[in-house]
Amino acid sequence: MLTDKQISKIATVANTLIDVPLVPEWMEQYMFEKAVGLINETLEEVLPLEMKGLLEDLNDETLILDRAHSGSFIERLVTAVDKRVDIPFLGEKQEEKLVRTVIELLVKAMSSAKSLDKILDRINA
Repeated sequence: MLTDKQISKIATVANTLIDVPLVPEWMEQYMFEKAVGLINETLEEVLPLEMKGLLEDLNDETLILDRAHSGSFIERLVTAVDKRVDIPFLGEKQEEKLVRTVIELLVKAMSSAKSLDKILDRINA
């Protein structure tokens, strides 16, 4: 679903939001890239085929999800993914925050008719 470049950009966002004590920033970035990749794989496992197709279209600025439903969709996805993901270098609250960050970015692209890349570029600018 996510490209390597998108995974890296999302990891950069996560790295600014979540600190791993005693770990240099460059190593945190690497760790977050691996963690976001794991979340991406988990999303591929838990999402129905139709939804995966929609997520793959996140770069074509089409409104996919009604904003009125985005909040409940985020909560359901966060719960489903967080149950299946274990990121050993993060505590449970940090792990949930990372999962939520990834999913909120995806849903924002789905519900705003903006491409995920444009959203990530704006955040990382």
